[in-house]
Amino acid sequence: MALAVTAHSADMGITETATDPAVPSGLQWYLSPTGDDAAAGTVAAPWRSLERALKAVRDSGKPAGTTIWLADGTYAVTRTLTLDAALSGTEQAPFTIRAVHDGQAVLSGAVNIPAADFKPVPAGGAPASASFLQAAARNQVVAARVKEPIAKSLSAGNAMLASGANALTLARWPNAGYAHAAKILSPGAVWMGGRTKTPRPTSSKQAPIGGEFTLREKWSGDWTGELAADFSAPILRGYFCADWNQESSPIASVTDGRVKLVRESMYGFKGTEKLPRRVFVSGMLSELDQPGEWFFDKRDGWLYVWPLQGAATDVAIAGGHELISLKKASHVVLRGLVMQDASAALVATDCESVSILGCTLRNLSGTAARIIGGRNSRVQSCDIHHCGVPLLVAGTKPADYKWDTAQKPPRIVPDGFIITNNHIHDCTNHRGLNLRGVGILFSHNLIHDMPGGAVIWGGNDNVFEYNEFYSVLKELDDWGVTYTGAQWTSFGNVNRYNFLHHVFSLPQAHAVNGFYYDDLDAGDTTFGNVFYKVGCRVVLCNGGAAQTVTNNIFIKNYINVYQVGSYADGNRAEEPKYNSGELKRGDKTDFRWKAEQICGVQGWTKAPWSEAYPDFKRMMESDPFSPVLMKIAQNYSMDAIKDTIWLNKVPDGMVDSQPMMPITDEAFVNPAALNFAFRPEFVPAPGFQRIPFEKIGLRRDEYRPDPPDKDTYRSRVREENQARAPYDPAAIYDAGVMKVQGLQEVEK
Repeated sequence: MALAVTAHSADMGITETATDPAVPSGLQWYLSPTGDDAAAGTVAAPWRSLERALKAVRDSGKPAGTTIWLADGTYAVTRTLTLDAALSGTEQAPFTIRAVHDGQAVLSGAVNIPAADFKPVPAGGAPASASFLQAAARNQVVAARVKEPIAKSLSAGNAMLASGANALTLARWPNAGYAHAAKILSPGAVWMGGRTKTPRPTSSKQAPIGGEFTLREKWSGDWTGELAADFSAPILRGYFCADWNQESSPIASVTDGRVKLVRESMYGFKGTEKLPRRVFVSGMLSELDQPGEWFFDKRDGWLYVWPLQGAATDVAIAGGHELISLKKASHVVLRGLVMQDASAALVATDCESVSILGCTLRNLSGTAARIIGGRNSRVQSCDIHHCGVPLLVAGTKPADYKWDTAQKPPRIVPDGFIITNNHIHDCTNHRGLNLRGVGILFSHNLIHDMPGGAVIWGGNDNVFEYNEFYSVLKELDDWGVTYTGAQWTSFGNVNRYNFLHHVFSLPQAHAVNGFYYDDLDAGDTTFGNVFYKVGCRVVLCNGGAAQTVTNNIFIKNYINVYQVGSYADGNRAEEPKYNSGELKRGDKTDFRWKAEQICGVQGWTKAPWSEAYPDFKRMMESDPFSPVLMKIAQNYSMDAIKDTIWLNKVPDGMVDSQPMMPITDEAFVNPAALNFAFRPEFVPAPGFQRIPFEKIGLRRDEYRPDPPDKDTYRSRVREENQARAPYDPAAIYDAGVMKVQGLQEVEK
């Protein structure tokens, strides 16, 4: 019997009808937060837990067409729920778990500590660690004793805490932004996975090998005493050497103002950039100095909290388990659910046709959702925010490519993943989404307010279209809104019909960029995009060949397109060093060997590679170390600050570079609202294809009925940043402002 969802009511808002063909006819089970797992699982007598409902589906042996309905409210998921092949549907009759009312059924992995468990910290006695609280905090902070498994989750350092609707912050110094290295006394040990030939060095608090330095700013807490007492595990995070690489290390000791780190770093703790090294410390009780901060005493099990409202409230701890794990399942739909307060909302491993539709993924300490292997899964119309990595998609590895030779030209068999119409913001990972595979469609997504890039990606035949990105790269430098690099075989990838705007470089830092094709990455197509105030170099091709940049619109940028030829000789000279063993085989610049691991020895001369990607063959037979076969043509530009095209040390004639065409505001529908669709009466230059600008960004669909109004938020962003240049070479980094206000405040 099919069912129809009606207005919300006490009976879960479901009536038994036969009028909704969208719901498969099959078994229907019902949950309610006030239900009873001993009940019948019907509308009138719903179960309480999803675990009970999954057991019923297994026992029935009929998952195809079955739907589990969740009424409004919160459902505790205290351990990972596993869906395997036995819980698979079919293409015509998927197995579905969905909310009665989209966005109102919450799966929470949080463990709650009642407000009554928190007591004022006594002036003396237990907990012993309380003596390290600053005087101003002692009358404000409350503490509760916690046991396993909560203690394990808190000790791991990746837990997220909330009080009511407010997230709590692990005690840190400074409270916002960064502190800065003053004098670097030692760079410490250097080790880089995949590059350093020797095994990773061992280290400990008693035998530290990391860098040593002093700090410009003065902290208030007793760092030396707290480290000696050994009840905390403070971590120093920041930019130890390169502006594009945030690292972390436990602190071994603080002696006479000298901070010594436990672990090695990728390049050493060095002051090689124009900016002072930016760092902050988290997990120090003596720096718990403002409302909304917390700290866990790993030795004695005390959780300290400075309540936000001045009185202790329940504290929810999002711990280390995943809410849902799908393993080799197929044709499963999750719809309209809110998944929160865990390490991850879901992990799908080797699954086929798993669909996450209209869900909210939030307050997740790790990767919100992971799709690993499998085929044809979809994430559509979801809101993903306040997590670590928003989404990781790991499709077919190049070593495992299979070819469809029946097609002409032949194509690599695609993974078929679709990531579309998602709103992603306020996630902490500096690389953003991680997408790698073949034939991934990434479309109509809105990504903003991220400390680093929006997407890091790799593979072949991937399409990024109709996406909007703004206010990203707020902290990370020498990176791109999207980033890929170091593959000669990466042909077939297309960036088209995207809108990038309001991306700003931090003063004196390594400049940020728009589409970043790094380290001789080859064969990418950049077509039909609109760029407004995007960093220093909007399209940065860092030496790569067979790059195509055509039919784009550049407005108020510093440098529109940049290509460099100066790496060619150095990279070419390294090739014999890899062959001789002087350099470690397979490192980043071992380009030819890495390509042959994918396509075979001289594989670019043979089918299917030579037929699928003829420019790959041409590039390899020409000079793959140089930017050959690159075309920059048929682009519009307005108000470029420095250059429309900068070919840096590229031999004359190597790149097919055509001057950009001028354009004015009169060509566009509404520049004040960042609507850069062409007016109907505007006649583009011959050969220039109209960009379907009105299609860019979030759109209305069955799972997102009310997307945000584009004119409204774009006008606001434009107004807030009216006076800012995307890149200013004369700007000076103000460490004092960054420390007091924090990077997020400065970037508004």
